[in-house]
Amino acid sequence: MTLTTPSTLDPPPSAAELNRLQTSFDSPEFQNLFLSYLRDIQSPESKKTHEEELVQLERQRTGNANVQILTPQPGFTIRTTGTERIFVNIAFVEHETETWIEDAVPKEAKGGFVWQIPHAFSKPRKEKIANGK
Repeated sequence: MTLTTPSTLDPPPSAAELNRLQTSFDSPEFQNLFLSYLRDIQSPESKKTHEEELVQLERQRTGNANVQILTPQPGFTIRTTGTERIFVNIAFVEHETETWIEDAVPKEAKGGFVWQIPHAFSKPRKEKIANGK
């Protein structure tokens, strides 16, 4: 296996870090430990335990008793055309949140409405698509 540095990591891993990962993944002992870890995080029982622990830690950190784990479901992708392609991945969460609409205040807009729609954004990142661009 050959490790390469993804262009999305900031800061990118050092040569020493990549070498250490390469050496680790070449080791049968490490491979077995890693596979065991993957099986553990994929088991429903372990996932439930980890989520319960995460909720408890978030409640302690924030003091908010209403902490919930949200699991996004795949939606669709919007893609632009032209010289620079941009992909926007849309996902959904089945969770009740407050959405509202009201008449726009004149100082904010000339007529129309103000919408409040729950949303979250991740950092933009550059990736290569199938043709290598």
